Amino acid sequence: ALGALRDTPVESPDAIQRALSGAEEVIDKVASPGAAEILQRVTLNIGTVNGGVKQNMLPGTCVVTADIRVPMGISPDTVIARAGEIAAEFPETEMEVVGRQEPLWSDPEHLMCRLLQKNVEELAGFCPPAIVSLPGTDARLWRGLGIPAYVYGITPFNVAMADEYVDIEEVFHVTKAHTLSAFDYLMAEGQG
Repeated sequence: ALGALRDTPVESPDAIQRALSGAEEVIDKVASPGAAEILQRVTLNIGTVNGGVKQNMLPGTCVVTADIRVPMGISPDTVIARAGEIAAEFPETEMEVVGRQEPLWSDPEHLMCRLLQKNVEELAGFCPPAIVSLPGTDARLWRGLGIPAYVYGITPFNVAMADEYVDIEEVFHVTKAHTLSAFDYLMAEGQG
């Protein structure tokens, strides 16, 4: 029943729609196949299911945990309310919201984003598109304070798995790109 949350209508802001338009191939390459499709809809991951004491007995209780992500263009409150409606269809259930985060984003046309793209292109010969990051990042902390924040990082090999690693040369490249972009931003007229 909770799967119905995936069908919740979402109206992404125009700037996000422009940034994502035509970037599906890049998003799928950077994040994973299918990522572009799910970036603009509510996602649901049932993390754990615990219940019962033995396989041949009906469980007295069952606890299910779910990770629900909301894209830009919809409030978590809307999705939480819909989850509550679904839970209410099963009177024996209880629902507890453990965490809640607004989907935060920075304007993909902001000066800092353009400077980062320019410096990456000068250093590496390609321009990274301004796309939405699928995994959560600490950039949300800056965005929550109203400070634009952009993520340009290393290729995560085996991310969140055994034997996770990164390429050291890529670490140096990313460090240079961030350093030059911060310098350029601070030196830009009217930026301090």
